[in-house]
Amino acid sequence: MRKQLKKAYNAAMADDFATAYKIWQELAALDVAEAQNGLGYCYSFGKIVEKDLVEALRWFRLAAEQGFCKAQYNLGLFYKSGKDVERDINIAESWFKLAADQGYEFGQYQLGLSYCFGYGNTLDKELAYDLFEKAAQQGNAESAFQLGCMLRLADGVEADLEQAAKWYHLAAEQDYPPAHHDLALMHLKGLFYEKDSLKAIHFFEKAIQLGCDLAILNLGNVYFYGDGVPKDEAKAREYFIWAFELGYLEVCIKLACMVKNGQGGPKNVDLALRILRVAVEEAEDITACAAIGFIYLHGEGVEQDYVEAAEWLRKAADGGNALAMYNYGLMLRQGDGVDQDEIEADKWFCLAARQGQPDARRILFDA
Repeated sequence: MRKQLKKAYNAAMADDFATAYKIWQELAALDVAEAQNGLGYCYSFGKIVEKDLVEALRWFRLAAEQGFCKAQYNLGLFYKSGKDVERDINIAESWFKLAADQGYEFGQYQLGLSYCFGYGNTLDKELAYDLFEKAAQQGNAESAFQLGCMLRLADGVEADLEQAAKWYHLAAEQDYPPAHHDLALMHLKGLFYEKDSLKAIHFFEKAIQLGCDLAILNLGNVYFYGDGVPKDEAKAREYFIWAFELGYLEVCIKLACMVKNGQGGPKNVDLALRILRVAVEEAEDITACAAIGFIYLHGEGVEQDYVEAAEWLRKAADGGNALAMYNYGLMLRQGDGVDQDEIEADKWFCLAARQGQPDARRILFDA
């Protein structure tokens, strides 16, 4: 039987699921848990058979109930994600624990995540650290990364940057993308290592190659601010556009300003407005509202439009933007794009002044 199971495993590793499925099917009929787990895998990912998560769940459960740790882990994933079962993190944890108690590294990792972030009923950083350490010692890169984070951020344990770097490197040696990203941050900020922006860039670039999107945003910031390297607006703009396209909306204001002003590339006010509108629509960004208002207020690359400007500045003012409050007050005082109303204008000046807006304070003082 072991020979057959090994043959099936080797076939699956060679992407020969026709052979693997045939062997697993024969052995699963004999209640061999490992074979049942193999069939669960086939139905989970549509290998040879049509993808069928209900059938996958049935096979994983049969194997898990026999104590097969990999099936227990797989069943836990079903309950964690809510795939074709009612999502229940506590049931998921119970299956992860059964797998972890048998020393299965992925069960230890998933249980560690639950305890670390309190996904279920238990929040226990010490237990989480212990589980991550056990899994990392078996070569689990994700767990090594989590250890690095806990030690770097003093998250439930005493900060230890030397140990954090050690665990990050173990994860990075397995090409785990976030580990390269965090090593870049440590070099960039001079944490444990001497500050070295060139090494940081190296780690950011490696993280990007491996698929870590956050590294794209942070590498753009390195070039935007000239953090330890010459400021490079063209590179910053390139990385910011890439990050924006990936959904990192926190880059919208910087990117829109660069595009509007022609920093690092051609001036394009229409593109800047599109970027700012995305920030408003998807992130309700009040600063983006104000920025759109100012473009129309001053006619920056578009026809000056006081009515449009007033609409955007009022939205930003309602959201608490002090500069928008002041400028909307000016429009009310002068009747630009709105009906003139000095009493309403003074109200907005007062609101802006309370936030320390100097021009609003000056107007009130002079009055």
